[in-house]
Amino acid sequence: MSVLMAVHNGERYVADAITSCLGADELVIVDDASTDRTPALIAEAVRRYGEFVRSLVCVVNVGLTVALRTGMLHCRSPYIARQDADDLSLPGRFRAQADYLDANPFCSLVASRVRIIDETGETTRRGCQVRWLPKLQMRLGRNPIVHGSACFRRRDYDAVGGYRETFQMSQDLYLWQRLAKVGTIWLDIA
Repeated sequence: MSVLMAVHNGERYVADAITSCLGADELVIVDDASTDRTPALIAEAVRRYGEFVRSLVCVVNVGLTVALRTGMLHCRSPYIARQDADDLSLPGRFRAQADYLDANPFCSLVASRVRIIDETGETTRRGCQVRWLPKLQMRLGRNPIVHGSACFRRRDYDAVGGYRETFQMSQDLYLWQRLAKVGTIWLDIA
């Protein structure tokens, strides 16, 4: 499992986000021209975790979509988990998602529930955004999947053309809509 992370000026959270990815096979992190301490924190993670952390640097700020497309070129696993620099993944997340994809070869994407926390770590909201019929929600332009909880098959990502550079926002929703056409989507809302 490859974890794909893009960050711009994420010094406040990025070290903890990196540590929470240690259950994966690799972390590909794209620093999108940060001007704070983010580059130093990523460099420290590379020193500490060695080849587990693969760091790429954009010399100018290219935005999330281009940073993700760049990072995807360096992901080596057939499964790609997304995580933002201000997200934390619980232990077992990556193994559970890989196991589900292994057991369900027609599934293109699996996503998990999320817990929204504030700066002190207190939960402000639980659950996921699934309220009713996720495919219908996506057709109506609503995104039932939290980007940082998703894990998808690399082959299906490639088959649908990946993240589209024309989308500066909602690049995840547009990818989910296209993945739903080539495979199933499973939202773990239990």
